[in-house]
Amino acid sequence: MRDNLAPYIKKFVLCKGWIEDWKEMDNEITRVYIKHPVIKEPNKDVLFDDLKVISKEHHINLFVKNEQIGESLKRLEEIYFNGIVSQYRRSNGTIDYGITPLPLFSALHTEIDFVYEDMEGRLSPKASDFITQRNLIEFEFKYLHKLIKLDEKLENAGDRLPTFSHTYREYKQMINEVIEDISYGIKFIRGVCSSRKLRRAYGVPFNFAQHIPTYQQFMDSRKM
Repeated sequence: MRDNLAPYIKKFVLCKGWIEDWKEMDNEITRVYIKHPVIKEPNKDVLFDDLKVISKEHHINLFVKNEQIGESLKRLEEIYFNGIVSQYRRSNGTIDYGITPLPLFSALHTEIDFVYEDMEGRLSPKASDFITQRNLIEFEFKYLHKLIKLDEKLENAGDRLPTFSHTYREYKQMINEVIEDISYGIKFIRGVCSSRKLRRAYGVPFNFAQHIPTYQQFMDSRKM
């Protein structure tokens, strides 16, 4: 019996273990047998390796929806997962405790990197090629919008933020740095467009930026 988990019923936990085996059930559920799981108390400001250990078990069963599994499972592969401590009754009538897995909070750093790499693809060795209506629209309403949503996602996670690879502070810094780069690109395009001298220097035919609202102006107009 996993008594160490008893005080944590209905609490969110972070875990690491090794896949020993699995079996697909009849109700689109796969039972994954996790060997030597380490179960820890979450803290958004502390990396997983340094978190307080709640329990180390011989094994634990995870009942995962097939749609959540994604890539093929591999035996003896290290796995990180999160979930809620739950209580259940065994077939012999005794009480035990386990982990009800939750869908993994997506790798936030991967999403941030994807936005940054996509944004970099809009850049050009020639500044004049960068100053376009399309780029201003993309920077205002695609990249900035995505980063703001990722920031909201980070804030809403609270202590349910998995810190397997980064802490809250590290994620926050990554987001702010990309937002700073996006804002610089927006400021540069708008600055050139607003100056007749700079428009001539960069070959911009007219001030197209004056017809494109900022992201904040657009969001404010939706509230009216």
